[in-house]
Amino acid sequence: MWQTSNPQKIITELNELENLSGTLLRLETGETRTHATKLRLNLTNFAVIAPENQLFKNACRVACNWAIHQYLQANAGGCVDFAAKSTWHIELCNFYVATFYGLPDGFGAGSFYPEAHSKIHSETQELTGYLDTAIGFPIRGIPDYDQLASKFFEIFHTIAMATLESQH
Repeated sequence: MWQTSNPQKIITELNELENLSGTLLRLETGETRTHATKLRLNLTNFAVIAPENQLFKNACRVACNWAIHQYLQANAGGCVDFAAKSTWHIELCNFYVATFYGLPDGFGAGSFYPEAHSKIHSETQELTGYLDTAIGFPIRGIPDYDQLASKFFEIFHTIAMATLESQH
């Protein structure tokens, strides 16, 4: 859950987290617990991804890559496809609900866990409703889909995981 409705602030916070990841890794290898506790307390507004979760995060990135690219292409200037936007947004929400609750696939995840699905959908609209300001999606011109997909994933994943963890 984000403390702000400003997507640019979320990007700034993610960049700050990335800078702190080296510190978090050092803490795992034996620095004092007092320092680790203070650092964790200072990061309560962030969804901290511990080193052991990097594999999980990368698996999510790989699994969502196609859907994210399709979602971004549905937003391309001059040919916005609202049906495709909705379909791919739901697909991404289904993936996170299915992953979090251990379902075999995303099909129908919203039916099994409608509250979680609805909450992810509404929380991620801070991102999906403001792609131009959130990730720099061009209103005109040809987007760099690979760069934008990476930014989109980072924010979507963080919001989805924080939302699910707050409901559990």
